[in-house]
Amino acid sequence: MTERFGEICFAKSAEHAHWWPALIFDPRSFLHNAEVVDLARRNLGKRYMVFFFENQEAFAAIPKTWIVTWEEGIEKDFDKGRSVRNASKNRKLQFQRAMDAAKMAFDDNSTETVESPRNSKDR
Repeated sequence: MTERFGEICFAKSAEHAHWWPALIFDPRSFLHNAEVVDLARRNLGKRYMVFFFENQEAFAAIPKTWIVTWEEGIEKDFDKGRSVRNASKNRKLQFQRAMDAAKMAFDDNSTETVESPRNSKDR
């Protein structure tokens, strides 16, 4: 599972949830956060830990079937925001900010490794 750590992707948090830009991260980089460590420990080897861009503290343990590569998500037009088309104006803006942050992190990731969700979000 470690080979995907640092990958920018699209993920969803539930079966019928919307696809959202996310980062697969190494939970060992969050040893200071007991909640994340506990979540990772319970899902060790079964699910990926992801951070959803522009969602405050939105960490989740996600099965691999709810994750697609950045490139696949772009091919499927997940970046177009269809999932938030009928959402509130604030949610649409949040999605656009998440896309902007993910694009920046993806571009940065092509030349360096993303160390943690906080670092990629702040770029």
